[in-house]
Amino acid sequence: MKRLIYLLLSASVLTTLSCRKLDDLYIEKTDTENIKNNGYPESFQWSTQQTADVTIIGLGGLQVIKKTLSIESADGAIYLKKLVNISENQQVNIQLPATETQIVVRCGRICISVPVKDGLASCSLQTGNPDD
Repeated sequence: MKRLIYLLLSASVLTTLSCRKLDDLYIEKTDTENIKNNGYPESFQWSTQQTADVTIIGLGGLQVIKKTLSIESADGAIYLKKLVNISENQQVNIQLPATETQIVVRCGRICISVPVKDGLASCSLQTGNPDD
């Protein structure tokens, strides 16, 4: 029984001696309230959006046919939706999240996945299928 008491007493003394106050540690204080005190490289991209110029080549030589043009993200977020004449070429400017690298262009039954590179995206409605 004496051994158990000595063992517990030794463990408690060692635990107490190994503790340190937080005041003993050096903690550098920084002003987190003022953003001007922080350093950022000139190439840091502050914007979370990108502007993309989307060019859509229409179905030339057709009469005036109006369809709904929709530009969406791969997971369904709609960036643009408007009624267009599908025989004309379309040039639109849209805002996307900066991380977006792919958009989906829908016009009638035509659905095209288009990559966005350096703020540019281009596609054609001419799929080769006469039923579209």
